Amino acid sequence: MLTPLEIHSKEFKTVFRGYHQDDVNDFLDQVILSFEALLRGEDTPKLTLEEIANCEFRVEMRGYHRDEVNEYIDQILDSYQELLQQHAPQTIAYEEDHPEQIPLYPSVQPLSYPVNQRRITPEEIHQHEFVQAPHGYDIQGVNDFLDQIIHDYSEVLLENTELKKRLKQYEERLGRTW
Repeated sequence: MLTPLEIHSKEFKTVFRGYHQDDVNDFLDQVILSFEALLRGEDTPKLTLEEIANCEFRVEMRGYHRDEVNEYIDQILDSYQELLQQHAPQTIAYEEDHPEQIPLYPSVQPLSYPVNQRRITPEEIHQHEFVQAPHGYDIQGVNDFLDQIIHDYSEVLLENTELKKRLKQYEERLGRTW
């Protein structure tokens, strides 16, 4: 997958009757902004796949090699589509939450995590891969993932506390203690 840094660093051959260099460079700047927005976790990218696929450039006397630019746009489309899929709502398997579950305290519940979502499993935590950003990992992606873990862990702690209370009540009714 291409990164914003790779797109920024891309150089094209110049040829007679090629694509207008400023048009291509300006378009690539917009693509970079869209990649970075997705990597930051923004829901609405600056460009759509359709806008990238339908980009057009003027032809000038001495410009970028048209076939080379077109092939690179295809690579950008593939990478952009992959990035969009990575940032689509997760459809990974979770253990089902129970409707009678104790809600989290508002101070514990992260805002970015849906309340009625299923829990992440330990295997998914272990196998999760973060998106590599130009200068390390995508901070928003890491934070969202950690918020999800905090949310699930907080629910487990609350459930555990409630189960301990119920167990104590049953023990008191039965007149036993462990």
